[in-house]
Amino acid sequence: MMLVWIMSLIMTLSGLIHSLEHFLGLKIRIVASQEKQLQDWIQSESDLVACENQAIDHFEKLNFVSANTSSSSSLQPLCQIKQIDQNAQYQLFKVRSGDYFLFESTILFDIQDGKKLRLNWRQFYRSESID
Repeated sequence: MMLVWIMSLIMTLSGLIHSLEHFLGLKIRIVASQEKQLQDWIQSESDLVACENQAIDHFEKLNFVSANTSSSSSLQPLCQIKQIDQNAQYQLFKVRSGDYFLFESTILFDIQDGKKLRLNWRQFYRSESID
């Protein structure tokens, strides 16, 4: 009887150890996935900032003639830039960028001061158009 009790105790402990190993394996995967998502998020945000700067540079060089551009360089992120409004004092742009996470911002560019102001920011889905 004592032997059966010891065997059941050993079986219970081995089941608990197996469950603990499984739980820790899942936890490691979750943490790795969260770190990857955070890296992708940070990269997408820095791509958006680069696209905002590219929009200002592009429209300054072309004297605000063109309204849409796409980056052809592999070093720069793919940008969707749309000029929303034009005035003697400011330019208003909508900029989209990102690879895994897709972001959109609206930029107000003061022509006289040369200052850029991000009016809003949002995450969007690939199915949405650049209205």
